[in-house]
Amino acid sequence: MTTYFTPETYGAVGDGVADDTRAWQDALDALPAHGGMILAAGVYKVGQLNVTKSVRLEFTGGVSGASARLVARDPTGPVLNVVAQGFEAVGLVIASAVTRTSGAFVRLENAPYFSILNYDLRNPYIGFQLLGSSIGRLAHGQIRNATHSSVAPGSAGVVIGATQAGACTAVVIDDLVMDTDPPLDAQGQPLPVGVGDMPSYGIQILESDAVIISNCDIIRSGRDLALMPAAGKVVANTYIHDSYFDTAEYGVILEPAAGGNVSRTWLENVWTSSHLQNGVLLVGAGDIEGFHAHRLQAELNTQNGVLIGSRAVDTWIDYGSFAQNGSSGVAVAPNTRRFKIRGNRIGPHDHFTANDYGVYVDAGCSDYEIRDNDLTGNTTVGLRDVSLAATGYVTRNLGYATRSAGSTGIVAGATSVTVSHGLASAPPVTGLSITPVSDWAGVSRFWIDSASITATQFTIRVNAAPSSTMHFAWQASTEKD
Repeated sequence: MTTYFTPETYGAVGDGVADDTRAWQDALDALPAHGGMILAAGVYKVGQLNVTKSVRLEFTGGVSGASARLVARDPTGPVLNVVAQGFEAVGLVIASAVTRTSGAFVRLENAPYFSILNYDLRNPYIGFQLLGSSIGRLAHGQIRNATHSSVAPGSAGVVIGATQAGACTAVVIDDLVMDTDPPLDAQGQPLPVGVGDMPSYGIQILESDAVIISNCDIIRSGRDLALMPAAGKVVANTYIHDSYFDTAEYGVILEPAAGGNVSRTWLENVWTSSHLQNGVLLVGAGDIEGFHAHRLQAELNTQNGVLIGSRAVDTWIDYGSFAQNGSSGVAVAPNTRRFKIRGNRIGPHDHFTANDYGVYVDAGCSDYEIRDNDLTGNTTVGLRDVSLAATGYVTRNLGYATRSAGSTGIVAGATSVTVSHGLASAPPVTGLSITPVSDWAGVSRFWIDSASITATQFTIRVNAAPSSTMHFAWQASTEKD
């Protein structure tokens, strides 16, 4: 049978003015393992509370209009410092009486099998910080108005891992809503949100293995979701699905430091839009391996829907939609290798307008596949492939011709004819074929002038002027077998 105490038993006042730290700590210390506290009313002003055993806290008022809550007394340090396994909290509400400049409302270090449900965190510097072997779940909650980065950089809703601690494993974050109130003008109307008007991060992951993020709506952060391992650290096996990342500087960013690694990251049914920079950015001095975005929507971003950096390998972007991005729907940085862009709608759709470029592949890229995309309707061009790599396979994209055919003829008295091939880029000479379909009319030899091949045309020549028009069928292709 679970033993339940209340902090009032140990002298708590609960008026939001008196310091209830001592009473709360005495109550927590007195609880047996697997004991709990039920809080139906009271505003408890507290400093740091240390949780050293498996306990359960029940704030029965719920998330909306909860009558029981903790109020952080200090601008720094944790409020709940949990260092035991099996911690549970239901209906947890924490607010702050001061501007927070460091520390988490809830800090869990080596605290496996935690469960925090139906929470409401208001004005934190960091909402939750998970360190070491902390395994568990955060579900059905909201984090509001975390400290602006202009006040204290590094603020966040959730931080997983740290440079000095071990990797968190098996963490689930489900149904989190995080937002920051925009600044208002003199008439009380919302103003555009700048980078300094937001916390630094929504969810920041520094070291982890097996994190699931689902059904979340993260709005107005410097980086809504950031995977940022330091040197020697790994963020691996991160699965993000059915979530919104909106109106930030960056939506989703993978940014390992030199010597850091981000491996096996999967986005599915994710929306990342209306950002001041890129919707999704794969960048950094470390390695990014195995990023897969399936059914991603990236619209209304100032720069690109997705930007794939040169440190990223084995990247898949498939069956998504990308529109009204200021630069490209999908952009690939110079010297990037092993990526696939397949089956996407990249261009105006669903009341969104065009990107500048649909897909932009910069120079020096290799081992890539761009196929089965709808690239029609973009402002400059559907696809700009600067690399034109021998190991790049580009085929069957609407709005980017890679195969064409037609007929032409060299008239009597002439020795050449120029053909407009209609492809999106210059074909190799091996991608052109010509076949006579009429009498040779005195011609004994014909060929394609390789020096004449451009992005728009090529020239057929003969060794002697025909006595009547010599007709040819031609085919042109930039595709590779």
